[in-house]
Amino acid sequence: MRHVKDEVYDFLTAPKKTKLKIKSKQMQIEDLRLQMLPGAIRYDKDSVQSSPEDPMMKFIVRVDELERAIEELKLQYVDEQKMIAEAIEQLADEREQVVLIGRYVKTESYDEIAAELFLSVDRVFQIHRSAVDNMVEIVDKIKHYSELQ
Repeated sequence: MRHVKDEVYDFLTAPKKTKLKIKSKQMQIEDLRLQMLPGAIRYDKDSVQSSPEDPMMKFIVRVDELERAIEELKLQYVDEQKMIAEAIEQLADEREQVVLIGRYVKTESYDEIAAELFLSVDRVFQIHRSAVDNMVEIVDKIKHYSELQ
């Protein structure tokens, strides 16, 4: 059975996962481009087309599909970031807000957050744990609301 906090972590890390999907699709485009580079040209043989298919057309269609998917993922990423920021703003404790915004919106390390707040890393971990506990109810409301729509 999934732990309730897992849903909070899934919610908070969704933009990072979306960003990885974007990067993966960008790498696929680069791989396709590399595959389409011309090979060595042989002038001693006549060029013979073995099939009526145009590989360049397949390449263009696939790159177009990937670019469209990337644009959709970028919009999804922005929406996820906005939703996370709005959810975090509902927390009562300002330090919890700063820690979660730093960690999941700004993607800062715990060391960077600790330096920003003039706290120890251990204390930042404690605040983070408390913030995640407090986010359970907020994420549950968001999940319930999105299921209604």
